[in-house]
Amino acid sequence: MVAIHEDTQDQANGRWRPMETAPKDGTEILCFTKYGDYEISHWRAVTQCWVSKRGFFVDATHWCPLPKPPVHI
Repeated sequence: MVAIHEDTQDQANGRWRPMETAPKDGTEILCFTKYGDYEISHWRAVTQCWVSKRGFFVDATHWCPLPKPPVHI
């Protein structure tokens, strides 16, 4: 529970982390690119690169965990 709270706090406080620390287990994360864009991305082990939800290569410089989705929609 503490880790979830810390991740949410990091995002809320704008604490971007270097890409070297990003999870490479397929977890979707919010990435900031060298072009000043934001992309929801995940690590694709087969191609050894970060890929957006749209399937494009992402040249990210920093990342932040995504918040948990709402419980009730």
